[in-house]
Amino acid sequence: MSAAVNISETACTKRQAATASQRDAPLSAARTGILAFIVIAVWIGLVTGLAEVGLVTIKKFAMGAYVHRGPHFVWMVPSSYCVIFGLIGISMGVVGRIFPRWVSLRTLLLVCLLLAFWILLLLTERFWMSARLILAAGLAVQMSSWLARHPAWCDGLVSLTLGWSSLYIRLFRQRQYSLLNRESGMMPSRRDLLVSTGAAVVGLSAGTLAWSRGLTTHSKTRYQVKPAAAGSPNLLFIVLDTVRAQSLSLYGYKRSTSPNLERLAKLGVRFDRAIATAPWTLPSHAGMFTGRFPTELSCDWTIPLDAAQPTLAEALAAHGYETAGFVGNNHYCSQESGLGRGFQYYEDQMLSPGDILDSSSFGRIVTAKMQLTGVMHDEVNRKSAKQVNESVLGWLSGRRNERPFFAFLNYYDAHDPYCPPGEFAQEFCGGRSRGTLDPNKSHSAIELRELRDAYDGAIASLDHHIGHLFSALEHRGALKNTLVVIVSDHGEHFGEHNLICHGNSLYMPLLAVPLVVLFPRGKHAGEVISETVSLRDLPTTVMNVLGLGDTFHFPGQSLLRFWPGENLTTSVAKSSPAFSERRSSFGPTVAKGFVQIGPQSSLICNNLHYIKTGNACEELYDLRRDPLEECDLAKTDNGRHELPQFRSALERMLVLARTPSVAQA
Repeated sequence: MSAAVNISETACTKRQAATASQRDAPLSAARTGILAFIVIAVWIGLVTGLAEVGLVTIKKFAMGAYVHRGPHFVWMVPSSYCVIFGLIGISMGVVGRIFPRWVSLRTLLLVCLLLAFWILLLLTERFWMSARLILAAGLAVQMSSWLARHPAWCDGLVSLTLGWSSLYIRLFRQRQYSLLNRESGMMPSRRDLLVSTGAAVVGLSAGTLAWSRGLTTHSKTRYQVKPAAAGSPNLLFIVLDTVRAQSLSLYGYKRSTSPNLERLAKLGVRFDRAIATAPWTLPSHAGMFTGRFPTELSCDWTIPLDAAQPTLAEALAAHGYETAGFVGNNHYCSQESGLGRGFQYYEDQMLSPGDILDSSSFGRIVTAKMQLTGVMHDEVNRKSAKQVNESVLGWLSGRRNERPFFAFLNYYDAHDPYCPPGEFAQEFCGGRSRGTLDPNKSHSAIELRELRDAYDGAIASLDHHIGHLFSALEHRGALKNTLVVIVSDHGEHFGEHNLICHGNSLYMPLLAVPLVVLFPRGKHAGEVISETVSLRDLPTTVMNVLGLGDTFHFPGQSLLRFWPGENLTTSVAKSSPAFSERRSSFGPTVAKGFVQIGPQSSLICNNLHYIKTGNACEELYDLRRDPLEECDLAKTDNGRHELPQFRSALERMLVLARTPSVAQA
């Protein structure tokens, strides 16, 4: 009897020891189930996404930062991280199921928390990248260790923050080694599930609406709206983002990159030397919308356009025009950029899976790497010319009133990375379908030639879609009483002056852009203007052509000055200096080890191009004899004699630009 009792006690002790040992062993996917790993990982991703939304919102609305986010960012970021962290949970759950000793709950928590803390630290600008990683690792080690030792707390956090976590609890409540502390009684009811899920949906929707309201001050004009005059012309304003004049057959390029633009130019006026006010997107667009030079505007690489200066869209909306914008460049032409002010309808952000991934800070790193390595062909967060065309044609078809319209189109197809479709890749690139400029490395001559090939193919593809757009508009009769402006905001460097990309110089590859204007009813068709003109002149030109020049004044000189018979409010000279400026040293700058430092200003007058940098270096080029700007006249005796008058002219231009003026409505 005694022996039997001892045997029973020994067996019981062994079972208790085994149970204790099993309880104290690290929780693995083999014990908890793969779905438990997935739910915990998704939960961490959701919390990370909501935290990023909160931090970015503070940066945007409390600190005035330019964060490159649209209103759908509020729900897209949490969704992006749920997918990213969910994939981590699936991967580690599968591995942990097969190799229980390799992956435990603590391993999962460590990996997910390390990524979560690093992501949130990416939003700060006060730490070096290595410091962020070290700090994230330290926080992740401590928190993962504590949560792994207290699985009930892990369950509690999940169940208290996610109503739908009751599904997770129901699935694992009956398991012996459930992460849920079954004695805690934390079991959400169906009401809890519905309330918390509904609250999450309502919260994200409200956040999206609030973000949108914060960005859509553009939808209300600051000026008293007047009914449009009967028979007022429409305005179609098209910007070919990053298209330089010297790469268009319209301007004599050896390749047939722009046959449709050539056809359209015969119906209007071609300007042979149109000069952008800035070498990159935002200030150049802002100049075309306000008539202001970069030094007069708030916008910069990290600062959007403020409401200090009236825009063309505001002016036309105040005169009864229906205004709409359709942009392919969602980086610097979005609503947040300030360019959408005055537009009653503005279509920028897309909702594709790639755009949802790219909405988050970590997702942008992933998509950038995928694009550089060629895994991802097309760039996310941009619309193709075909999509822009479909949007604007759909909008025109849906109009239900007789008001004149102002439609702004921004095409992004010629911007890096260059991704010409099949037939254009075959014709211009020998079948290569992608070209990516990398400002962090030096490109060889062969690479630069291949990049130019891809760029040419992208321009040809864009020209093809422009042809489709105008065919559709002509078929609808929408061009009979429409002023059409086709222009680019800036060009691109492909090794000229040892530079690539744009935003990094004031040389002609970046400043010389195409400009074609089709006047209503075919006026001035087929004419060519060879004098230098500034894109700053476009707003006042538009107002003059539309008959609104006496009611709303923009700076700049109307291009109608080239036709003496036209009715101008003031008398101006045909030829005037073209001023351009690069305000910031930030931006893409390197190629072959050459770096441009500091702000720059330039002046083009009488075929001479004068450039002055922030460190007082000066350059001078004769554009008629030296269009490629290879011979710096500032280093010659004759050129040095010209420098004093250019310095004085540039100083007068800067003083004029910085003098406060009041636009009248």
